[in-house]
Amino acid sequence: MSKESFYFPHDFEPTSDPKMQALIGEYGAVGYGIFWRIVEMLHSDENHKLPMKQYIFIAIAKQMLTDVEQIQNVVKYCIEVCELLVESDGFMYSNRVNRNFDKRAEISEKRSIAGKLGAIAKQNLANTSKEKKNKIKENKIKDIYDTPAASQNIQTLMIRTFGRNPTIPEQELIQNEFIRPFGWETTYRLFKEASLKGFKKLITLRDSIEIINNKPHIKERENGNYQGNSRKTQNNNGGGGDDPGERELLERLKNRPYKSNSERLTGEV
Repeated sequence: MSKESFYFPHDFEPTSDPKMQALIGEYGAVGYGIFWRIVEMLHSDENHKLPMKQYIFIAIAKQMLTDVEQIQNVVKYCIEVCELLVESDGFMYSNRVNRNFDKRAEISEKRSIAGKLGAIAKQNLANTSKEKKNKIKENKIKDIYDTPAASQNIQTLMIRTFGRNPTIPEQELIQNEFIRPFGWETTYRLFKEASLKGFKKLITLRDSIEIINNKPHIKERENGNYQGNSRKTQNNNGGGGDDPGERELLERLKNRPYKSNSERLTGEV
């Protein structure tokens, strides 16, 4: 017996049905009770049908406190006269019971479809919300990089490390090659280390970066020389002017025949 069925729809006035009236007229309340007990058993059965076997009649008779012969007579009357039950291939079943389960299956399928559509809509809403949050985060990061405070930090880095103000190309290089891929904390560490090692040119520092275990480090030079090409000229106002180093930096930024630090970090070409 299936444990799925715990209730089934019951007409509020089944006795208005002529078939039921015929059953009650022939067997009274006993016949009425026997019929509904059979309907309950049909709902409980996994296949919604009962075998026309003697043990079934005995079981119903014990439950209804009557004799087996009366159960057989009521069942036969429900099949042959009232057409409340159907006999086929040694089993009895009810078309009404089968319709109840067909309707239940239809409702269950509709609810399942509605649930899946609801889950999809919920997931789409979550994805949209996540995209908005990521966009807000990206905008905040972009704002941090492009604020005057960021330029002031870059200026401090250049003064402390190289003793002068950065040019515009150098500001862009520090933003794109250090701050964006590595973050401020790592950038400060690299510039501090560069100052201790005696770096004289930003481009030399950039070219000395190597990625080890996804972290940037300054490569050790065999001869201990980190200065790169010496400057021939340097304006006192810190603007860079007609500095050969700046011209070299501008040319390299223009042509970019190298991998950026972010490309080194991600492994992209």
